[in-house]
Amino acid sequence: MKIFRYSRWDGTQAEWKLDAEKALDALTDLMMHGLSATDAMQHMRQYGFDLAGQDFRVMGTQELINELRKQARQAFERCLPDM
Repeated sequence: MKIFRYSRWDGTQAEWKLDAEKALDALTDLMMHGLSATDAMQHMRQYGFDLAGQDFRVMGTQELINELRKQARQAFERCLPDM
């Protein structure tokens, strides 16, 4: 069993912020592939996007749904008695 310990924010950790310029770069890349601004935003929201120059991916709604399904399936399988 994992134990998580939470404490008051002490300011020593680097704060994570979405870099607007890098998100705009991802939007621009989609628009250069022929999508309108509205379609590109919808694509980013639904399927997520990589932040250029960072080892980080913003998860889209489809990825989030798939991850939640996977975790729910794993939790259900842990609860099933062995047959």
